[in-house]
Amino acid sequence: MEATQFIRAALAAEGITECGFLPRSHFRILNERLMQRCGDVQSAVMFLIPYRCATLPRDGLNISLYARVKDYHTYFSALAGRLTEVLTGRFPGERFYGFCDHSPIDEKAAAAQCGLGILGRNSLLINRTYGSFVFIGSLLTSMVLCGEESDRTTAFCCGCGRCKRSCPVSAITGTGIDRARCLSAITQKKHKTPEEEALLRKTGAVWGCDICQLVCPMNAAAAYTEIPFFKNSFADMLSAASIEAMSDEEFALYAFSWRGRNVITENIRRVHR
Repeated sequence: MEATQFIRAALAAEGITECGFLPRSHFRILNERLMQRCGDVQSAVMFLIPYRCATLPRDGLNISLYARVKDYHTYFSALAGRLTEVLTGRFPGERFYGFCDHSPIDEKAAAAQCGLGILGRNSLLINRTYGSFVFIGSLLTSMVLCGEESDRTTAFCCGCGRCKRSCPVSAITGTGIDRARCLSAITQKKHKTPEEEALLRKTGAVWGCDICQLVCPMNAAAAYTEIPFFKNSFADMLSAASIEAMSDEEFALYAFSWRGRNVITENIRRVHR
């Protein structure tokens, strides 16, 4: 079995079917210091982790779907450990370094270039199977891996403009997201201006924002995840009281924990006033 076939099979065993390969010359390094820690990297294995669940929220709270499942950082840490063990066992002497979110390379651009999706006007990667409801992971390796994916050019969405028209704060521009205006960024701020507080009350945003994803026609038929970590952890009934009642260990399992309890519970109470 060729190396790329073996890697695909290892990912498929984890429920991950969307992957591609890029030689080092084809991906952009964003953090040179972090890259140096990986040694002599020759290739990147890019893959997508779907998180959208079939379960629907029942609490009426505007909380982004990615934050209703357990934190993907926890999932990826365990995943990277399993993959590294399998791959180093199959390819002794080769090195593998796993990243998700905090990576030395531009993961979104690399995933798009190796054919895993197109870039939407809202700056999100949109996959043909799972839409934009994915986390991007990468394995940087000392192996030389080549595939037809490395010859592709980045593609962009059709530009229908639904995401831009639907954004209640006009955060989607011709060049991407104006993060200072984005509801997702505002909900995660510890200290908000009176204007920002009024904006959250008006829009009902509690943590994150999925408006641009939910209106995207390319997400209309997005498949649900089959990964148990996400599928079995969807929190459909959250409240300020239930979050405050969580143990520290349970609270730490969710993505909104990184800002502490007060940020999300105050947001909940603010929109319910």
